[in-house]
Amino acid sequence: KDLQSYYNTLSSNGISANVINTINGFLYTCLESALKQNYIPKNYCKLVILPKVIKEDKFTVFTLEEQDIFLNAIQGNKYEVAFKLALGTGIRLGELLGLKWSDIDFKNNTVSISRAIKRVTLIDDNGKRSSQILEQLPKTKTSIREIPIPSTIIEALKQHQDKQLLIKKENKDLYNDNDYIFCDKLGNPLDPKRMPRNFKSILKKAGLKDIKFHSLRHTYATRLFEVGVPIKTVQALMGHSDITTTMNIYTHVMPEQKAKAVEKIDNLFKI
Repeated sequence: KDLQSYYNTLSSNGISANVINTINGFLYTCLESALKQNYIPKNYCKLVILPKVIKEDKFTVFTLEEQDIFLNAIQGNKYEVAFKLALGTGIRLGELLGLKWSDIDFKNNTVSISRAIKRVTLIDDNGKRSSQILEQLPKTKTSIREIPIPSTIIEALKQHQDKQLLIKKENKDLYNDNDYIFCDKLGNPLDPKRMPRNFKSILKKAGLKDIKFHSLRHTYATRLFEVGVPIKTVQALMGHSDITTTMNIYTHVMPEQKAKAVEKIDNLFKI
C-alpha cells in the first residue's frame, strides 16, 4: 500500500512512467534479496500496479543530404576518422572505443569486433563507489563479428595511424601502448562521454537536427536497406541477436522504400 501510494503521488506530480518503473526495479532487487534472507515475507514490488511505459518506436537517422553536411562538418575534427568509421560500419560507441589496430585487416578491408569500452561503477566492501573505464566483451554473442570497411575509410585509418605514431614518439616516456585506435595522447582509452559531446557540438554548429550518437548506427542500417542489402545480411553486419530489432529499424526508417514497393505492385494492375 505504501509503495502504491508513493508511485501514484509521483505520477500525479508529473514523474514519467519510465522513471517510476526504474525506481520499482531498483527496489525490487533490494526486496528480493531481503526475501531470500527471510527479512520479509514477500516482495511487495510484485504487488503494485505500475504505469505503462510507452516506448517511442522512432529511429532518427541522417538523410543523404544531412549525411553530406555532417561529413563536411567533421573535416579536421579530432574525431573525424572515428565518426566516419561509426557511420561506415554501424558499430556501437563502446565497440568503436574498444577497437585496436590488430582488429583491422588492411589487406581485406575488414574490422573485427570483439570487445567494448564501458564506464562502470564499482563498489568496494565498505560501500565506497568508484567509476572506472573498463574493457569488456561486446553486448551479445552476435556482436562479435567481422564487418567490411569502405576503402575511403581504410585510407583515412592509415592516415590516422601515421599521426598516432608521431604522437607516440612525442610522448614515448609516458605513452601506454595498448594498441587502441582511438585514445588520448597517452594511449589511454577515451571516456565514453567525450565523443558524443563533441558529436552534439558538431550538429549544433552545422545546423543539423539534434540526434544521438547511436543514430549513426541506424543511419548505417538505413543506407544498407536503401541499396537493397537483404535483411539477414544487415542483421549480421549490425550484430543483432534478434532479427526483430533489424526489422524495427527497417519498418520505421524506410517510408520511401515502402512507397516504391507499393508502386511496383501498382504497376501489376496497369494493363
